[in-house]
Amino acid sequence: MLREGSPSAPRQRRWQVPWLDEPGSDPIRVRLSRSLGLPASMPDVLGLAVRVGDARPVDLLFSSTGEGRLSRFVLRPVKNPATTYGTVMPYRTANGPVVFLAELRSDGDPAVAGASVTMSAASPGGAWQRWARLELRPEPDLADPPISFDPVLNPPPGVTPYRWARSLREASYAAARRTRRGATP
Repeated sequence: MLREGSPSAPRQRRWQVPWLDEPGSDPIRVRLSRSLGLPASMPDVLGLAVRVGDARPVDLLFSSTGEGRLSRFVLRPVKNPATTYGTVMPYRTANGPVVFLAELRSDGDPAVAGASVTMSAASPGGAWQRWARLELRPEPDLADPPISFDPVLNPPPGVTPYRWARSLREASYAAARRTRRGATP
């Protein structure tokens, strides 16, 4: 992942979060999923999970949404994974709430042909500002590692879920962690 940082244009918002505001480069893992498990011929709410870094991972989970001021908060069933994905719920930063958008672009099957993802951030009703680019390079010879994406335990540094958002998600992620460890939820 190449973090581009906020351009120097005066109208660009600074989040006061180095992870968003400053350039950098991080290793990533990305997983695409279908939420309802419907046949591929039918639209489904698609998921995009992004793990950034290795030592102290950051997990961002996205669902297929629109990108407009209202539609960014509405789950949208689609067939093609080359679409827009949003975080739906805002995160807290020192400079106010932020939501994230991931725009997956691919000429074919992103799991086979490679793809790119443009990452943007915005206040809940604000304009999107690009902050990172992901270049996806499928590794067909490697088995899919057993990664447990968890945005509650692994939020971006300097970005935290609001208490109300965390309480909505915490129980389901705690149950998923117990299930992964083999315990009964």
